[in-house]
Amino acid sequence: MSNITLKDTISIVTVCDNNYIMLLATLLKSIEKNNKSQREIDFYIVNDNITKKNQIKFEKSFNNNLINIKWLAMADLIPKNAIVPTDTSTYPLNIYIRLFIPHFVPQEIERVIYLDVDMVVLGDIVDLWDTALSGNIIGAVQDTFGTAFYGIKNHKNLGISEDSKYFNSGMLLIDTIEWRKNGITEDIIVCLKNNKEFAQYPDQYGLNVVFANKWFELDEKWNTYTYKYDETPLLIHYIGYKPIYKDYSGRKEYLDLFFYYLNLTQWRGMTPISKYFRYVLKFKTRVKKVLTKSLNS
Repeated sequence: MSNITLKDTISIVTVCDNNYIMLLATLLKSIEKNNKSQREIDFYIVNDNITKKNQIKFEKSFNNNLINIKWLAMADLIPKNAIVPTDTSTYPLNIYIRLFIPHFVPQEIERVIYLDVDMVVLGDIVDLWDTALSGNIIGAVQDTFGTAFYGIKNHKNLGISEDSKYFNSGMLLIDTIEWRKNGITEDIIVCLKNNKEFAQYPDQYGLNVVFANKWFELDEKWNTYTYKYDETPLLIHYIGYKPIYKDYSGRKEYLDLFFYYLNLTQWRGMTPISKYFRYVLKFKTRVKKVLTKSLNS
């Protein structure tokens, strides 16, 4: 950990819809319970149609004067002149929001941590927050794809070496000031527009192309995938089938950890639900993207 001096308050941003609000509650509960340094946390939630009932239920899960929950309406965060690329994947449109984070958080904030909702944090978040980026704009952990050879199919045409490390975009440490100065959001949107047929994981593809060989590699313990055993993970990322579904296929000890933290929230006692619910969500996402593309054309 570096000895750099940053503002005491930690800023975390995440994006959630009404279907995964229990994942979000579990994530924040894990951060709260492991905040050994007792640092104050501003938790910015980009709200993609979360009901008022669930917002209240979420807030009741925490009784901690160190956590400030800040709700942000997703519809208000994308600039009017920004064209968000549409793709054919089943990932929700809200995945693109992370590309705009440095533009909608308070401008005096020097850095933020972005987290996907399908995570639990077992380390003290301050240790991640205080990590020096050594002149880079973002810090991340290498993805399961490993290199551009697997993650960026057209890497040759883009002039990116096949052995360039490829990172996962589910956890990012971002220098917001340098991001804005360098026009990163605009560069990624142009990249996705020009290469959408190669963007299997749209936002992650764009980030990896723009930041090829220009990102800080964080300890892999800060993004441990559920299929991989680690005796002392600092953050578990539930990639693939989420632990709320009956067909979760990750390690059992990580599933137990998820339900330990979930049962400390207002969703305590929840049991895994049918995988068919996931299929319905994917279908709705595809329909929404088709409609969005039609309206923009």
